[in-house]
Amino acid sequence: MKSLIWKEWRENLKWVPLPGLVILLVFLIEKPDEPMLSTTDAYYFCLTAVVFGAALGFLQIFLEGHGDKRAVLLHRPLSPTRVFLSKVLAGAALYLLAQGIPFLLLEKWYATPGNMAAPYHWRTSFPWLADILSGLVYYFAGMLTAQREARWYGSRGLAVAAAFFCSYLCGRCPSFGRRSWRSASSAHW
Repeated sequence: MKSLIWKEWRENLKWVPLPGLVILLVFLIEKPDEPMLSTTDAYYFCLTAVVFGAALGFLQIFLEGHGDKRAVLLHRPLSPTRVFLSKVLAGAALYLLAQGIPFLLLEKWYATPGNMAAPYHWRTSFPWLADILSGLVYYFAGMLTAQREARWYGSRGLAVAAAFFCSYLCGRCPSFGRRSWRSASSAHW
């Protein structure tokens, strides 16, 4: 299983710099003056996480999903579950690496005194962190979309619809406060 994880890592490592370059480009175009990201920045960071997660998951399965590559992969002395698990471990690690490096570098820049006129608070990074974690849902949606052999307009796109629903629920979250959703919803009764 280790060799399969390293194979996936080597094949897909080339995609890791792409989201960092997009985030750097957006950051250089619209350099923020305050720690809270503007709506434009937050939109592009969310879009980067979503597109990169879905594309990485799709490419990881689709490029090996046809012909002899799939046959060689499934005739290894591993169960199909372990093959899938090794793809998921490598892909999720690459996704988190690709999104985590720009996140940590930008948060370090925000936290450095003198870079902005406003003070920095670590809670301002929660929305972007939520976007990064919701991008994992799009990663699995991309994997499932590439894996299913069905029509594009049928059940193959159902995973992407579920991912959009997850994004809708993240967008409906009013804040990242101390109260949980359950206690906040029961307070209205």
